Amino acid sequence: MERDQLTLKIQAYLDGELDEREHKEFEEALEKHKDLKQEVETFKRLEHKLAGLPESSPTPFAKTRFKSALEAELQSSGRNDRRSVWFQIAAAIALLMTGLAAGLLLKNDTVDSSQLAALQQELAATQQLVLQSKLRTQSASDRIRAVNMAATKSPDPALIKTLVSTLNTDESPNVRLAAAEALGHFAANDTVRAALVKSFEFQSDPIVQITLIQMMVELEEKSAINALQQLKNDENALESVRKNAETGIQLLI
Repeated sequence: MERDQLTLKIQAYLDGELDEREHKEFEEALEKHKDLKQEVETFKRLEHKLAGLPESSPTPFAKTRFKSALEAELQSSGRNDRRSVWFQIAAAIALLMTGLAAGLLLKNDTVDSSQLAALQQELAATQQLVLQSKLRTQSASDRIRAVNMAATKSPDPALIKTLVSTLNTDESPNVRLAAAEALGHFAANDTVRAALVKSFEFQSDPIVQITLIQMMVELEEKSAINALQQLKNDENALESVRKNAETGIQLLI
């Protein structure tokens, strides 16, 4: 049984739907693949979030729809990056389970904010894993898409940390540029503004440098003046970058 097919069998394994031969093969695979065992444990934790909710089991229709979604995800993602596929699947599971739980809670008029908050927290954590996984792909275009997708989410600390790390360390200037623009959506956050200012220390690409200068001016971020002064005096920087830094300083003073 191929490794990707094992991921598709996890839910059936947990539900006791595998026949004797498949069950034995899956048990043997659990001993062989440590990452598969981790995936199974994650599935269990996700299901446990619904354990105390009324009528929390997904309907047969929901399960069928979800299994179809899994197969479609594997086919569209290919088989060269199982880890990335797994995290995307995990996110889909979390989203499905959170939606089902919320619907059941509202249907039964027993809304428990703490239970719903726990499910939402699980979803946010899983989405963060998805983002981190996609940012580890070899394709710069895939990483840019992941960063752009992150710009539409709530600016929680983990997300900000991931975007800042991408801005400062990604090997592709285009990905760094996308990360800077994504962080710009969260510029009302003091942590983000401070990270953008500090990021000048890590940048050498002229386009990224000029973009950050323009962001500082637009944000009226006076704390960036020292960083711009250093960039203005940097003999290794392009003349266009140094001129933009000088203009930025004049506008911020």
